[in-house]
Amino acid sequence: MSPGDKILDIGCATGHFLNECDKKGLVTYGIDISPEFIKKAKKNTTAKLHVHDLNNGLKIFRANSFNFITVFDVIEHLDSPINFLKECQRILKPKGKIILTTPNLSSLGHFLTRDKWHGYSDTTHQYLFTPVSLRFTTEQAGLSVTRLETPFHPLPRQLDFLTSKLNLGGQIWLVAQKKK
Repeated sequence: MSPGDKILDIGCATGHFLNECDKKGLVTYGIDISPEFIKKAKKNTTAKLHVHDLNNGLKIFRANSFNFITVFDVIEHLDSPINFLKECQRILKPKGKIILTTPNLSSLGHFLTRDKWHGYSDTTHQYLFTPVSLRFTTEQAGLSVTRLETPFHPLPRQLDFLTSKLNLGGQIWLVAQKKK
């Protein structure tokens, strides 16, 4: 990331991540479904903020607008993850990147805790992903996956490395790029 790059934080909550981006000289934008979060975010960031329901698409932004889009623990809440990712692809600049996280359905934690797993405890989750299904969905939206990891924190580094290599970590971290 370079100063002047445009970044959109989807599900920006109270704007703390955007505040860090402001400090790096990025041109910041944020959206969240919660008016209360956006009100708080206005105190934490200089970003252009919008209250918006992602299930209505991202038509509030023009095509080829952003160098980066971040989506932390949001995609699992949406009516149509594939349509959402297609919209992200549309608003990314050529070679722009999306960075997203979501709970890992194939995690060791899921296998150990079964129906008590945190991915099930949030009743607003509509879709749950494995690394394979998230990669497939992302690629179907026209994005190229450049990195996919499944960290398992707070395990010691050696165990975290092993669970990540086996795709057993608790979160999926995905980076994808717009092809052209």
